[in-house]
Amino acid sequence: MDRVPDRRRRRASLGALALLTAAALALWVIIRPQPVLEAGMISGRLVLSPASPRAGERVEVRYSAGALFGRTERLRLRGRVRTTAAESYEQGVPVIALGTLEHVEGNEYRGQFVLPDSFVFAALAVEDTLATEVDDFGGRAWEVLRAGPDGRPLLDALEQRAHDLMGRSWEEGLATARRMASLYPDSVRAVKWLQTYELWMGIATDSTRAVHLQNAQRFAERDLRRPMSAHELGEHFWYVRTLDTSLALPWRQRLLREAPRSGLAVQEELIDVQRLVATGRIDSAAAVKRLDMLWPRVPRERAGQIGGAALSLLGGRSERAADLRRWIDRLHAADTTEGGRRRLAQELIDHPLTRADGMARLRTLLVQSAPGTSYRRLGESRAANARRLSEERASTLAVLGSALLADGAYAAARDTLQLAVSLTWSPAVWRRLAEAHTALRDSVGAAHAWAHEIVDPRTTATVHDSLNRVGLRLLGASGWATSTSAAERALRTHLDARALRRVVGEAEVTALDGRSAALSDMAKGRGLVVVFWSPRWGPAVEAVPEIESLRRQLARRGVPLVVIAEQSAVTPELTKVMTEQRLEAPVYLDVGGAAAARFNNWGTPTLYLLDTDGRVMFPGTTDVPSALFYSAALLQTAPKSGQGR
Repeated sequence: MDRVPDRRRRRASLGALALLTAAALALWVIIRPQPVLEAGMISGRLVLSPASPRAGERVEVRYSAGALFGRTERLRLRGRVRTTAAESYEQGVPVIALGTLEHVEGNEYRGQFVLPDSFVFAALAVEDTLATEVDDFGGRAWEVLRAGPDGRPLLDALEQRAHDLMGRSWEEGLATARRMASLYPDSVRAVKWLQTYELWMGIATDSTRAVHLQNAQRFAERDLRRPMSAHELGEHFWYVRTLDTSLALPWRQRLLREAPRSGLAVQEELIDVQRLVATGRIDSAAAVKRLDMLWPRVPRERAGQIGGAALSLLGGRSERAADLRRWIDRLHAADTTEGGRRRLAQELIDHPLTRADGMARLRTLLVQSAPGTSYRRLGESRAANARRLSEERASTLAVLGSALLADGAYAAARDTLQLAVSLTWSPAVWRRLAEAHTALRDSVGAAHAWAHEIVDPRTTATVHDSLNRVGLRLLGASGWATSTSAAERALRTHLDARALRRVVGEAEVTALDGRSAALSDMAKGRGLVVVFWSPRWGPAVEAVPEIESLRRQLARRGVPLVVIAEQSAVTPELTKVMTEQRLEAPVYLDVGGAAAARFNNWGTPTLYLLDTDGRVMFPGTTDVPSALFYSAALLQTAPKSGQGR
C-alpha cells in the first residue's frame, strides 16, 4: 500500500506479448498457424455457488465452454491463491490446481472445490488437461472471495483482490477500495485503500481530503492510546501521514518506538537518511554506513527499497567495489526472480572492477533459468509460459552480450547477442549485435543487424535516416534493399506467429454527432488501432499525449486510430478533457458498453490492433508504443527513408 504502482510496469504487465521459447518443440507450437476464433465464444461462462464461501464451504462450479475447447471430457480449474500476507502483483503468488470439471452435455461442465483454509482470495482460470488452451476470462480471471460468518466478503479477501488487480485494472481496484470502505467504514485499512486509490487515479479533491481528515481524527481519538500490533500502527501512520503533520507525528513516534522492524518504520528511517544527505548534513559514505546498521532490521519486502537506495548512494566509484558487492549479495539473497537478479548483475557489470563478477552471475542465472524451472502463471498455456521464459532468457543473454562487448570479447559478444536476437525482437539488441560485428570488422554482418533495427516502427526518424545512409554505403542500393526486405519479413513472421486474428463481429460505436459506425468498416483494407479510453481516470487522461503521438505516427503509415470513450453520451467532462488534452483522434461513444463487451475489454486505456478484415490481431495492451510495433504486421513493404516515423 505504500508503494505507488509504476504505470510503465502496469502497461508492460498487460502488454507483454512479444515472448518466445527456447525449446524446439515449444517453438513449433508457437509458430504453427493460428486458428481464427469467433469473439463471444472464446471466453466461456463460469458460475460459482457460493461466490463468497465461508471457511470449509464447498463451492459448486458450472462452466459453459467457449471456442477454445472442443468437447473434451475433462477440464482443469486452476487458481492464483492468496493468503492475508500476499503482496501486490503476481510475483510470488502460488498457482495451484483446485479441481476438475467434468463434461455434462453440449458445452457444459460441472465440478466443485473447497478453498484451502489459509487462502482468502483466488483468481480462477480453466484449461484443458494438457494446458494447450487456457480460458482466464480475457485476463480478468474469475474470482472467489472468502466470506465471514455474516456472509460478507472478508476485509482480508477484498484487500487481496485489490493486491491481485495491481497491474491489471485501475478501475476495478478503485471499485474494490470503495467496496472495502463501504462495508468496513470503521477500518483504517479499508479507508486507507480508498485514499490511496483516489491519489493514484488523480480523483482526490478537497472534499475527499476533508472526509479522510475527519476519519483520521476519529481514529486517533479511538486508537492512539490503545495497544496495537506493528501492522495496525503502520496502517494508522500511513493513512494520516499526508493529511496532517501534527496528527501524523504521534503515530510516527509510536511506530518507530514500538515496531522498529516493520516495513514502514524502516522506510521512515531511510527517508531520514535521505533527508540528511539532501541537506548536506552527511555524505554518501556516512549514509551507506547508516543503512548498513539498519540492514539487520530490514524485512524481506523492504530489501529492494533499502538496497536500491544504498546502490544509488554508492554510485560508480571504483573505491566502493567492496561495498557494492556486499549490497549486491544482500539483494541477491532477497530477490530470487530472474529479472531481479539480472538487474543486480547489471549493477556489477556497470563498474569495471566488478564486471567479471556480474558476468559470472549472469552465466549462473542462465543455467538456473533453463526451460521448465519456473512456475506457470494463471492464464498461461504451456506454450505461453515457454515464450515468457524464453524472453526472460533473451534479456539475460542481451545483458551478458553487452558486458562481453564492453570487455572486448567481441566474438563471444557476437555469438551471445546472436542467440539473444534468435529468441526476441529488440532494436537495442540488434544495435548491440551490429556493434559486435563492427568490432570484428564484419561490416556486412553489422549492416544486416542494422536492417532489423531500421524496419522496427519504433525506431526514430533520426536513427532511421542515419542507419539508412550507412546501409546504402556498405551494401549498395540493391544489397541494402534486399537486407531490409528480409528483415521486414522476419519482423512480420515474428508478429504473425503471435497473432490471434480473433473475430469480434460487428462492434458498433456512436460518433459524437450521433451517427453509428462499425469498427470493421473503419479497418477494411488498412487496419485500425482502437483505444478504449475514459475521461474519468487519471492514467487514461495522462496517456493522451502518447495516444496522440501514436496516432500521428500511424497516420504516416496509413493506419487510422480511433478512441472509444467508455460512456453512452457526450458530457461536459468529456468535452473539457478533449479540449484541455488536445485529443484530436476521432472519438466515439460505447453506448451500453457493447463494444467493450465484444472485445472483452475491462480497463482503460487499452489498445487493440485490428487487421484489414477487422479481426483483433493481438491481446489488448496498455503499453502505447507496443501498438506501433504491432502495426508492422500490417505493412507490406519496408518504410522508406524519412517515412513512417
